[in-house]
Amino acid sequence: MSALARPRVLLLGDPALRPDGLERALVRGGFQVTEADLLPGGPPDGPLPECVLATAAGADETLAALLRGLDPAHWRGVPVVALLAEPAPGAVGAALRLGCADVVIAPVDLVELCARVEARLRGQGDVESLRDATVYASTFALSSNWYATTSGIDSSAPVSRLRSVIGLP
Repeated sequence: MSALARPRVLLLGDPALRPDGLERALVRGGFQVTEADLLPGGPPDGPLPECVLATAAGADETLAALLRGLDPAHWRGVPVVALLAEPAPGAVGAALRLGCADVVIAPVDLVELCARVEARLRGQGDVESLRDATVYASTFALSSNWYATTSGIDSSAPVSRLRSVIGLP
């Protein structure tokens, strides 16, 4: 995603259960908002959203069905934040066990919700940065090993130092 692109948030589930002003708050918070009632089992059309807000009355079969629609083969790494309109006791724990990254219960503070989505995306960016650093370190190690093999120069010290700096064994 480019620096100028707005993060995409998919609103999933029953629109009647969403808090008033949710879409407006997300757009004002700098997000691009799309919506769907249910998703087909396959990959989404177009790019994946950076976050999914799944709305349900509680952590029940409806929420479980929404989450089942997010096929892990295509949706892995996209955090799901559950918005529970009428939660029963234990609903937060049940939603987390179903696979949600975070849960917000009614009444929803829209400023807090936007902050939670931003925090999820920051965490996602940290994971992507670490993944990029790991790929870079692996490529550097392979290149250094190839150079050492072909030139006869020992390059293990710089590779060991780079691995320790980024936290690899």
